[in-house]
This record gives sequence, structure tokens and C-alpha cells, in this order.
Amino acid sequence: MSIVLRAWPRIEEFWFDEAIPPRGVDVAWLHQRPAIPEIAQPSAKYTLVVDLTLTNEQLLANMQSETRYEIRRAQNKDALEFRAPTAPDASSLVAFHDLFARFAAEKGLSPVSMEYLQAAAKAGVLRLGSMMHEGEVVVWHSYLLIGSRVRLLHSASLFRGQASARRSLIGRANRLLHWLEMQHFRDAGFTLYDFGGWYAGQNHEDFLRVNRFKEGFGGTVRQEAEGVRGLTLLGRAYLWARQTLLGRAYRWARRRGRHRLPKKRTKMITNVEQQVGQSQSFMMGGAIRTTQRSWNATSSTRADLVPGTRARRHPDRGP
Repeated sequence: MSIVLRAWPRIEEFWFDEAIPPRGVDVAWLHQRPAIPEIAQPSAKYTLVVDLTLTNEQLLANMQSETRYEIRRAQNKDALEFRAPTAPDASSLVAFHDLFARFAAEKGLSPVSMEYLQAAAKAGVLRLGSMMHEGEVVVWHSYLLIGSRVRLLHSASLFRGQASARRSLIGRANRLLHWLEMQHFRDAGFTLYDFGGWYAGQNHEDFLRVNRFKEGFGGTVRQEAEGVRGLTLLGRAYLWARQTLLGRAYRWARRRGRHRLPKKRTKMITNVEQQVGQSQSFMMGGAIRTTQRSWNATSSTRADLVPGTRARRHPDRGP
């Protein structure tokens, strides 16, 4: 089921191989599609996926030895309490949103949009899972459930100010949470576990560390496509107007030697920026192509960055 980002013009988000309806949608944001033939140059999107049709023994065998060790230790010695992913109610949405806001402030990241969480929950595709220790949530995960695929959307935990032993425990809790959620989703009938992003470059050590964390669970890297399409005259006009406003504001800031858009100029595009997230659209002969960060990060990728890492925002690359 698609996620409605805006009522007018009607903007919806479509993941993987979800079908786009022939009418009723003005703008379609397309994420991790096998291909987007309607777009001349869609953005490449890399992610790492784990086959959930395998048995527990096979999944563990595919993991790296350090990951297996951390999972076993967390299960046997850390007295952790697993809360399986469920459809969130209003209170759990607020709890997750508030913890992620603290997490984002520590890392210099953009906070998660409550409006987006509510839209995904309304569509029935959002799940929240967590790991607790001594009555306190130490790790949160959020997921999108689309078809037979479950995709990690956010991962958040608070490391700053914690002792070394506590940070190690949180790291083990995160690994165990992934492992138990894999089993939970497999038992619910899902066949593919998507880690929500994979850095395709070689130059950023922090992002490579995130890759190594995910690769510890085995799985394979997959390249997919992302883009945005204006499906109606209204939708195409909306995208053109958005690009024009963003372009003018960015050029205004650059002429003044600023790295960020001035607050007054960003007010008129704030709502659009929150809705469309990570891609920047351009008109190309009636089609839309997108450009995004070369590391193909998603919220979940940024949320897994090591302590102290800052995800810098650039006005022509979205949040």
C-alpha cells in the first residue's frame, strides 16, 4: 500500500515493485525499484538484503564470526528484553520520535518527521521494534513492510556520555535486535530483510564502518533505482515549481557565500523538503530524474553512523 505524503497535489510514495495506479496520483516518488523505464537516468540505490527463506542455522552460518559471538553473548549474558515489531499506536510513535530526536541531535542529523511516521502508520506499513535493558529502551528500529519485503527505515540508540561497557552492551543489543527481528518477520511470511542502504564508495570511513556492521549478517548487495515522476499536468507543474524555488534559493545563498539556505528563504519550501526527503528532482524532456548522495544513504544508514559522525546537509541534496 502506497504512503500518502500530500493530499493536494496528491503525492504518494511507492516502494519496490508496487504498482502505480493509472489515475488519482499527481506525483509518484519511486524507491528501490528494479528499474524505472519512464525515467531516462534514475538514481542508483544500493542496499544489502538477507534471504529470510533460509533456516536459522543457514542464516547464522552466513554471518561473520564476530556477529555470531555478539549475538550469543547478548542472548546469554546481557539480560535484554526483546519487544517484537508491531504496528505503532500514538504513544509508541511519540516515544520513538522523541528518542530519535535526541539521537539525531547527538549525531547532527535531521530528525525523523512525525508527519511521515503518521502517514506510514496510517497506510498500515510501519512497524516499530525495540530492545530493553533494565526497563529502559536501548535500541529502536522502525520498518516498512511492503509485499514480501521488510525494509529497515531507522535505527537509533543513545551512546553519548555512556561508559565503554554500556556502549558495548548497546552495540550487542542492536545486533541481537536485528537477529530476532529477522526471525520474527520470517515467521510472519516475509522473504527478504532489507538493511535500508549500503555505501557504494571507498573514501568515507564512517560509512564503510556502517557497511561492515551490516555485512556481518551476511546477505548480498543489490543495486536498484530511485526517481520521481510527475503523472499529471498538476504534478509536473508542482515539481517544476519546487525545482525553481529551490534553485533560486540555493543560487541566492551561494552568491552570498553561505553554505545553508537562509531561514526566510527555506520557509516556503520546508514542507516539500520534509515530504520528498532525500532526492532532488530535475525536469528532463518531460521526465524526471533524481540525484542524491553518492553513498546512497537512507535514514536507516545515517542512523547507524558511529558516534561523533555528522551528516552534513547541502541544499541541493535534500536532508
